[in-house]
Amino acid sequence: MQLLLVEDNEDEALITQAAFQRQRVPVRIDHVADGRTCLTYLRREKPFERATLPDLVLLDLNMPGMDGRQVMATIASDARLRYLPVIVLTTSSAPDDVLEMYRMRCNSYIVKPIDLSRLEAIAARIIDYWTGASTLPTRLVGDSGDNA
Repeated sequence: MQLLLVEDNEDEALITQAAFQRQRVPVRIDHVADGRTCLTYLRREKPFERATLPDLVLLDLNMPGMDGRQVMATIASDARLRYLPVIVLTTSSAPDDVLEMYRMRCNSYIVKPIDLSRLEAIAARIIDYWTGASTLPTRLVGDSGDNA
């Protein structure tokens, strides 16, 4: 499973990566620290021309510059990207944020837990769902995403 983690806080990024990599299913995680870099990665622009499209995007909301809200709006409106599953993984539990992200068609909204064991449990559920119960769109369109 290929994930793209979009998180500006380096400590939170490391903890999230650890939680996902401790699961029984092999996970490859690429990390970018801001919204603009996320879109550059997903569009495979320099320096990401050889990047593999992720099976799942884990998106933080509150980042400097282009925040997660702007990234989600861009993904939702881009025909080449809108099929990608996006899980908002953020510290914000504000009802307005939750509703706004679902209006933009995020696939799930998860408030980051404070402790590692709870984050590991969430990571296990995410992986189990997206690799077991669900069919990932990237497996249907291939690496290019051109059939979406």
